[in-house]
Amino acid sequence: MFLYMSRSIQTSLRLAIFDFDGTLCEVNSYHVFLWWSVKKFRIRGFLILIGLVLRKLRVISRPSLMRLALRILRGKTRADVEAIGKELYESALKPYITQAGLLEIGAKRDEGYTILILSGAFDFLLGPFCADQDIDLWHSTRLSYELDRCTGFLEGPEHLAAAKSFYIQELFKGTEIDWQGSSVYSDELSDLPLFSLVGNKYFIVHEGKKPPVLPSDFKLLMW
Repeated sequence: MFLYMSRSIQTSLRLAIFDFDGTLCEVNSYHVFLWWSVKKFRIRGFLILIGLVLRKLRVISRPSLMRLALRILRGKTRADVEAIGKELYESALKPYITQAGLLEIGAKRDEGYTILILSGAFDFLLGPFCADQDIDLWHSTRLSYELDRCTGFLEGPEHLAAAKSFYIQELFKGTEIDWQGSSVYSDELSDLPLFSLVGNKYFIVHEGKKPPVLPSDFKLLMW
């Protein structure tokens, strides 16, 4: 499981829940993986490039493009896949981690919040960030493995929207949570099911981007 817990869960917890792509990281890790694949592999990279064009033309679906991209990981060991994730994190994601986001995580820790990262990013791309920042609770879209070899498919659906809300409620079932005092940080209104759980709703917008029309109980943060 890509949920890590280094301390026991206490009662009456206040949670600070962060999205990753577009929130803590200014670039989308999925897009980084796609373009890395295009540049790294000749034939398969060319097929992914065609897939990107077809996706832009709405000829193929997002899941179809994702399946095409994940084929390059088929047969690789978990260690090999995680090494790719670490390489991409260090070279293409880490430079775009927002300092404001890291400061907010630090501030929430100091205030006694339990920090969680819930993201649709692939686990092998998000894992290095969580290790780098000592994030002990996180969950994201997971790859499937058989006999320690990547199948090239997902283990279950993408960890998006309502899936995040369901996951966290299941995780803390039977635990007293101060939901009203808890916080969610995301750049996507598709996270409304998650936002609806907490009292403090922070919508993240990075420099140069225009925020959408937000519900009245949202707070806008410019990172």
